[in-house]
Amino acid sequence: MRTISRIGVDVRVRIGPSITVAATASAQIKTPAACWPIDPDHAAAWLATLPLEALHGTGPRQAAVLC
Repeated sequence: MRTISRIGVDVRVRIGPSITVAATASAQIKTPAACWPIDPDHAAAWLATLPLEALHGTGPRQAAVLC
């Protein structure tokens, strides 16, 4: 919120038990200026609801091989 008020930058942050979970989650935020934590106990269940391509660092070719 401070970043938005001081310099007008839209920041969307998710906090998770790993960088991959946090980066994947931050890409899923649709509202501006949002910050939501992901409970480590629920991270696997939350990730299971997403398509494989949504996992941070997974490109289309990797997703095709894994599927």
